Amino acid sequence: MKNLKTILIFVIATIIISCSKDDTSTAPPVITPPSSNLAISSINPTSGPKNTTIFLTGVDFVQMLSAIS
Repeated sequence: MKNLKTILIFVIATIIISCSKDDTSTAPPVITPPSSNLAISSINPTSGPKNTTIFLTGVDFVQMLSAIS
């Protein structure tokens, strides 16, 4: 019976701690909007099945893939 009480207290304490409203996560990165010079000149292929990889050709694209969400 004593073990049951100990386990019950541990479970309740864990639930209370895990439901805390303190959020220690970091804020999402700030992404600057593209410049007004952004332009797409072509999209290839123009059609295809689901999950087809497409290629965009244009100017003023972001060079770092990590900046694309």
